[in-house]
Amino acid sequence: MGQKSNTLTLKKHHNNLNFSSVNSKQLLLGLKFKHLFERLLFCKDVWVLESTWNFCANKLFLNMSLFFRSTKVKNYKKKSSVKQSSISKKLFNDNFLNLFNANLNNLKINLIFLNIKIINKDINPKLLLSAFNENKRFANLLFARRFNFFVDFLKVCCLFIQGSTSSKPLLVVFAQIFKILPKRNHARFFIFVNHLFQFIIAQKQSNIIGLKLIVNGKIRGKTRSDSKYVQVGQVSLQSIDQKIDLSFLHAYTIYGAFGLKFYVCYK
Repeated sequence: MGQKSNTLTLKKHHNNLNFSSVNSKQLLLGLKFKHLFERLLFCKDVWVLESTWNFCANKLFLNMSLFFRSTKVKNYKKKSSVKQSSISKKLFNDNFLNLFNANLNNLKINLIFLNIKIINKDINPKLLLSAFNENKRFANLLFARRFNFFVDFLKVCCLFIQGSTSSKPLLVVFAQIFKILPKRNHARFFIFVNHLFQFIIAQKQSNIIGLKLIVNGKIRGKTRSDSKYVQVGQVSLQSIDQKIDLSFLHAYTIYGAFGLKFYVCYK
């Protein structure tokens, strides 16, 4: 009998966590440290869009692309005009240093090479204005009393269209939107995603030809788990020639855990 295979497992994927010497214990500690560090940044209204962690002997080479949320930028502007270098200094305060010291001792890291890029300045203002005009009718439906979060979401979408970030950060924001929605707004969420996907593919500067989002869980508060997907464009999972980016994660809500998968098909 013919068998279908997942072609995504046959393709090469970029690994953003590299070790010069493979050690299972060191690998687990490195993954734990990476998760805790990015989680702490997220709680401080700083999103890690892209990061590369290279562990070499007792050295750590860390490259990060950071996105500062609107509330974070407003706080800096209220105090004074802050340069990019001073932002980095204020970001890594005593809490970050304590986190580094507590976890890097287990990894036996003595030297850190840190390269930070603040990606907010890369956003195209005209594209952001166009995205706002196309999706502003969903601001009151899905982003009630969270206008700053709606603007930040549109900024991440613009960076995704421009090719400055991968599908993972956009899926993380999708999960943040979905996890606090009441069950009566689940249908509106899928309508919003479908409208947004059409806008992304219609952009000339985008090299995306297909988008697909799959949500598994108790949609609309049903007692049994269900699956719902939104697809716009061509997403061929059985063709090895297609360039596809896959991201998946879990969103924990009051109705239970939901699994989200996001497929992006490029030209």
